[in-house]
Amino acid sequence: MFVHEFDRKIKIEGEIALEMVRNIIVPVVTKQFKKALSAMQSAKDLKVKAGLTALEKRVTMLGEGLDSMDKKTAVLEKALGKEDSQAIIKAMNELRPIVDSMEGIVCDNDWPLPKYREMLFIY
Repeated sequence: MFVHEFDRKIKIEGEIALEMVRNIIVPVVTKQFKKALSAMQSAKDLKVKAGLTALEKRVTMLGEGLDSMDKKTAVLEKALGKEDSQAIIKAMNELRPIVDSMEGIVCDNDWPLPKYREMLFIY
């Protein structure tokens, strides 16, 4: 059990991060993945070659992002279960770059949270 205020706050932060990734980020990345996959399949069905390489690359990046987020959220969940602050911090630090990369790929209109570049000019 956590005895220090720091540990309690880290656990809360980890729980929120896990919830946000699972309930906000993964669904929006999945939506983008499906759109790109559908566009790629349509191009293949119509035997259109222009743009196909870019679509395949996008599908791969989104799919790899989904796979990585799945693995890293499992690590975070395990760390939360052990109530190990250092493991929670490490798991969040490993999850963050994946989410950040997905932020750069998902269309602005679909991304449900403020993007970093947007927050830079809020003051």
